Amino acid sequence: MSVWHRKNQAQPMLTGRVEGPGPDLVKKNRVWLAVLLLLAVLAYATWESQHSPNGLFPNNVMNSTGNSRVHHDD
Repeated sequence: MSVWHRKNQAQPMLTGRVEGPGPDLVKKNRVWLAVLLLLAVLAYATWESQHSPNGLFPNNVMNSTGNSRVHHDD
């Protein structure tokens, strides 16, 4: 591809920069949408933590081996 396009295709992958102006991906700033989404996520987390019977993070969470952290005598 570098020979075909007559420019170094690997350099932008290493440096993260290309020559010339980049595309304008964001046409309009939508701060209101970001704030609305953040409020929705926070409201859901609050609701979930209040309505969960064991809390948002229960005490006997399974560890990576599949055993619970709380050990009981059999």
